[in-house]
Amino acid sequence: MILSKFYYTLEVTKASNIVIGIHQENKRSLGADRRPNIDMNFVILDREDDGDLILVDYVDYSIGRSVSKHIFLNPGTYIIIPGSLGGYL
Repeated sequence: MILSKFYYTLEVTKASNIVIGIHQENKRSLGADRRPNIDMNFVILDREDDGDLILVDYVDYSIGRSVSKHIFLNPGTYIIIPGSLGGYL
């Protein structure tokens, strides 16, 4: 479920290996030449029952069209926060 345009909530009901990825528009898409790709990263936080957030993992900044992470997650609620320093390719 998307809570806002700035972060995503992921509900994991059973322990799972998953892939989390963020992708930018393909340069071959119509009009994409007017929207250059930017650097990207994301963090994965575990939202505890008391509301505390615990850092689970992160993907460092990357200059490319996509970033992804293979990760094992136990049942719980996770927050994924994408980020950028605003650097263009």
